[in-house]
Formats: sequence, C-alpha cells, structure tokens
Amino acid sequence: MRVVTRVIAALLVLFGAALVALLVLLPRYVDSPAVRERILAAAREWTGRDVNYRSLRFGFFPPRLVVEEPQVAAAAEGEKPAFAAEGVDLQFSLLPLLARHIVIDSLAVKGAQLSLVRTSEGIELPGKQQSRDPKPAKDNEPETGADETAAAEQTPGTDSEEENSQQETTEAEGGGVGFAVRELSLQRASLALEDRTRKPPVTWQLTDVNAEARALSLRSPIAFTLSGSLASNGHLRAEGEFQHGGFLNTDVKLEAVELAPFEAYMTKQEQLRGAVTGTLHYVTAQKQAPQLKADLKLAQGNLVFAEVALRGALSLVADLAGSPLAGTFEIDATQAQVVYGDGVFDKPPGTPATASGRLLPAADGAFAVDDVHVRVHNLDAHGRLESDARTRIALSAPAFALEGWETLLGAFQQHPLSGSLALQDVVLATSPLELRGQIAVDGVRVPIGEQGGAILHGTLQGTGPAVTSENLELRAGTERIVLAGSRLDLEGAQRFRFIIKTENADAQALSQALTGDKGRLEGPLTFTGDLSGRLHSKKSPLSTLDGRAQLAAGPGYLRGISLLQRVFERIGAVGAAAHLATAFLGERLLPFYSEDYQSITGTFDVVDGVARTQDLRVVRKHHSVDLRGSFGLADQRLDATGTLTIGAEVNEALAAGAGGDAEAAQNGPRERVIPLARVTGTIGDPKVEISRKTMVAFLGGYALTRQLGTLERKIGERIGEDKARELLEKLGTKLEEYQRENP
Repeated sequence: MRVVTRVIAALLVLFGAALVALLVLLPRYVDSPAVRERILAAAREWTGRDVNYRSLRFGFFPPRLVVEEPQVAAAAEGEKPAFAAEGVDLQFSLLPLLARHIVIDSLAVKGAQLSLVRTSEGIELPGKQQSRDPKPAKDNEPETGADETAAAEQTPGTDSEEENSQQETTEAEGGGVGFAVRELSLQRASLALEDRTRKPPVTWQLTDVNAEARALSLRSPIAFTLSGSLASNGHLRAEGEFQHGGFLNTDVKLEAVELAPFEAYMTKQEQLRGAVTGTLHYVTAQKQAPQLKADLKLAQGNLVFAEVALRGALSLVADLAGSPLAGTFEIDATQAQVVYGDGVFDKPPGTPATASGRLLPAADGAFAVDDVHVRVHNLDAHGRLESDARTRIALSAPAFALEGWETLLGAFQQHPLSGSLALQDVVLATSPLELRGQIAVDGVRVPIGEQGGAILHGTLQGTGPAVTSENLELRAGTERIVLAGSRLDLEGAQRFRFIIKTENADAQALSQALTGDKGRLEGPLTFTGDLSGRLHSKKSPLSTLDGRAQLAAGPGYLRGISLLQRVFERIGAVGAAAHLATAFLGERLLPFYSEDYQSITGTFDVVDGVARTQDLRVVRKHHSVDLRGSFGLADQRLDATGTLTIGAEVNEALAAGAGGDAEAAQNGPRERVIPLARVTGTIGDPKVEISRKTMVAFLGGYALTRQLGTLERKIGERIGEDKARELLEKLGTKLEEYQRENP
C-alpha cells in the first residue's frame, strides 16, 4: 500500500512539474521565431494576403490567446490594410476539444479597422480567391458581380446548401471539427467601404463602432447590439438576433443620417439631401419572405426627381413584405415645399399634403401603387399610380373649392381664385407631361389685369399634350361669351389660345371684368379676337398675349375721360399760350365736356401683352380723337400720338370768345385739327402733351380771326363783301395747311 501511495504522489509531482513547465515554456514556444513563421505562413495561405502581428501570448487560466496589433495587408500596395486592430483577446473552452469542437467563449477585438473595396465583381474579402472564368459580357449587358454570384450560391436548393448540410452532418457524426463563438465584442472599431463601381469612387465609413453578440448555447439564436457613427454625419444603433440558416430579426434606429452620399447612385439631375431620423424593423428567415417596417422623418430635405422638388421636412411610414417588397405606405409633406416645373405648382410649407397607397412591385424595377389617396390643401383624390419608363397617375376627386389655391399655382399667386373643380378619371403622365380625362369647371374666377377677372364654366378635356375645350363659357356680369377652340399646351412654355367673339355685349360689364374699372365704358360692344399667351409664375397672363383683335362700340358713355378737356387744360397752363387763352377759355367750353360718345373703333395687333393700333378712333358729339400707338393690356399704360378734331359748335364758341361778337365767330373755319404730340398715362387717366408751336398757332388763329373781322369789312367796302369773304377763307385754308405741315 505504501508503494502505491508513493507512486501516486510521484505522478502528481511529475504532473505538477509538467504543468509548471507547460505554463512557463508554452508562451515562449508560441512566440518563438519558428512558430511565428509557421503561423504567418498559414495565415497567408488562408487569407491570400500578408499577415503580421506584434506579439502572440497564450494563457491557461482561463485558456486564452492574445494577439497584439494584428494586421492583414491590402490587396494592392499603397492602400490601407484590409484589417488592423489594437488587439484580439480570444478565450476558449478545453473540454469541447475532446468532442472535436472548438468553442470560443469570448472574442474581444479592440480598435479594429476594416477596409473593404467594392468593384464590379463584388466586395473583395481576404481569403483564397477561386479562379473564375466568366463568359465575357455582351455589349450593353451588365457583368454579374460577386454579390449576385454569392446570392445565387446561397439560394435554397443549390449545390452549396447541400454541401453545407453534408458538412454539418459529418461534423455531427464525428467526421469533422465543429466551430462556434459564444460571445463577440467590438470596441472602438471602424469600417470603411470604398465603392469603385461609382465614378468618382464613393467611400462609406462607419466609426466608433461598438458591438456585442452573445448566444446562450451553440444552437440558440445570437443576440446582438451594434452602434456607430457615419463619417458623413449621423448615428445608428441596431439590436436584435440572428441564427444560422438565414434568420434575422433586428431593429435599427437612425439619428440624423445624412442622405447626400446616396446622390452618387442617382442621375446628375436628381438630388438627395437631408438628415433621416427614425426606426427600421426588419425580419427575414430562410423560407419566409422578409418584412420591413419603417417610421422615418427627413429634416432639411432637398429631394429632386425629374421636375418635382421637395424641400423641408418629410415623414414616411411603411409596412412592407416580400421580395421585392410590397405593402402599404404613407408620406406626409405638409411641412415641406413641393415644386413642380418652373413654379407652375408651388406648395408652401404648412399647406396639407399627404399621399398613401399600397405598393405593388413589377418586373424590371417597375412598380404600381393601388389605393392611392392624395390630399393637397382641400383636394381629396383617389386613384392608382404606375411607374416604369414613365410615371402615370390616375385620379378622381369630387368638386373642391379653389379658394386658397392661388398660393400653390404660380400663374395665379397675385390673384385670388374662386369657384370649384372636379376630376373625372384624370390621368397625368410625365416625361413628357400629358393629361387625359375631364375636369369640370364651375364658377372659376380667371384673373385679368391687376383687378379684373371673369367667371368660367364648362368642361376641360385632356387630349394628351394639351387641355382643350369647345364649350368653355366666360361670364362677365350678365354677359356670356363662348371661348371657342380653347387650348392649353402642357409642355414647353405652356401656351394657351382662345377665339373670342361677342356682338352688342354690355360694354360696362365686360370692361369691369377685363380691367376691373367700374363703369367707365357703357354701351353695346362688338369684339372679335384670336389671342394666345402662356402661363407664367410671375407675370399676368395678359402680359404674355399675342394675336389680333377688333372692337366697335357705341353709342354710350365714357365716364371721366375727355381728351377735349385735357387738351384745353393743357393749352391754358403754359406761358404765352395761357395769356392768349385767358380771354376765351374756361366756362365757355364746359357744355362741350360731355361724357357721351357716338362710336369707338379700332384694330389691334398684340405682341407680348402690348396692343398696337394705327386706327383707334373715338367720335363724340362735338369732337373726335384719332390715335396711333400702343397700350399695355395688364398695366393699361398708353403711349400714342394723334389728333384732336374739334367740331363746328366748339370752333364757333372759341371764335366768338376771341372776337367778342357773333360776326367774328362766323369768320373762322368750321372745324379745326389739333396735333397731339403724345398721349401717355393710363386708359382711365390719360396725359396729353402738345407742342408750344401748336398751342401758340392754335390760339393765334383765333386772335387773327378777330383781326380778320375788321379787315373783312374794310376789304368789303372796296371789292364787295362776298369777294372779301372768299379771299379771307382761302387765306385761312392756307394758314391751316401750314400749321398741319409745321406743327
């Protein structure tokens, strides 16, 4: 018995000595040059890259392997290392080794830096690269990248999956070595991905990464958390669980993640700016369709797609599933500015604007949206959207009031709208812009000029590139005018055209509608016009008009506008002419300043909202005015020249005032013509300019008439009264001709 005891004691001493020797000698052996070279050679063989580390330590309590400053070289010289870290601490279990399993209790990596490169063939990862002999891509056919190849290799039912299954079976039967990690942690890590499929290349960088992953057993799901900051601004945090076989259930929280880097994957005409905050919930399994729920908010957004721009705050809520994803969504752009075209539509922040629907993906990247519900201001429309090479949206909406829409429609921002519209199976398509369907117009006020406007009734018909109408009716007061052949082009300069004709209409009602001037023009009016223009975000439609028009009005009244009065007030206000006029101007002419007129006629050529005429004529009882020049349709500005012809009664009154008796009045001409150097101002308030020579000659003629009365008597005594009158009349005619030729 004593011998057995001594043997056991000796064995324990030997085992203890061996253990002490192992603890002392193994670290030295592991970190020896020979072992180091073997480790680096094996790592180089496995990764296909040069591998290095500063030191390697092995411990027993607990069993662990510590690698300081490991580094995996980049694929090309001069680039950042593919992997580098401050240190890797690996702790493992000894007992599972007896069952041919390597179980890592914990793997802690500090200060890791992982640099990846994405090319047309996929992401380059360290490891032995199998040789590939892909068939050359045909012209205009994209090459298949490594991402697509890897996805194909992982598709259920492929050879790769069968091989993995066989490997797991072999390991379970003891024919292989199992491998598992129970806990993984990353501290202060960074990840950089350089995408060389873009020109110039785009670099994505995630910094200050901290992550933990833990499994309760080798077969249970792995719970994980991950957080980090994007170099392009923004933070993210993810937590969830995953399991071998493709199961993933994760919640991702985004905080002020900048969208600008994504512009590299868009066309030059598109923009993607702003910071996204919100949550994503994603679930996927090997034999189940993935599910994605999103609740995101975009701050300081600037999104531009085709001719649509959204600027400001947006929100998105979505519940999608499948591959490709399909499901419901809702977008709220109430706090954003939404602009289409060159200010044709411009929704300011604060005006309600939401859209919701059910997304239905189609082949080749196309998609459709059923159950579309769009709300803008007080518009509440339902329909469907389709997008492939073009985008088409079909909408129907009950009648909605237009009050407030002037703030959204660029061409009407300075003019309050009224009335209502209703959409009947309206289909709007983009690139190029087309419209089909019907729009019912009921009592819509159309602004004209700064104060004027008229009311429209009828139906607009979308014909594709234009909107037309054959029954559009314009109502101005009690007058109804049919705008035949109306048309609005949707693309380009958005030109419109209408043919208008009215006969013996109420001029006062039309004048008030067209100019906003209450009651200046009264009487029957006949008007014809073929006019076209264009919608403009900052100009009145009147200022863009082109075409030709004719008018004939009368008899009636022209309130507050008497060029005869303006002319004589002008004559009586200047220098020597005022001295001459004092004798006979004033109350003597008041009876002739009446507001009635016999006729107004004219033909107008309209270019860029300016009407030009050579034959505008206003005939009143005691005088007439002929004008040549232009006036603006929007601002009513006049710029013309012409003549004022005074009738016999006015002429006799002036002559009588000059001569002081009836005999002097009979010696003057029956009519007299006064050249008007310039007529400016507005239609409602014209300003008259007369040259000094014209004023002096005009008044001097009446002064001469007074002298001619005395001269006629003296000549009559010599040659007879009839011959004397004939001689002086010829002299007066010559004098008038001279005045006209030398104003």
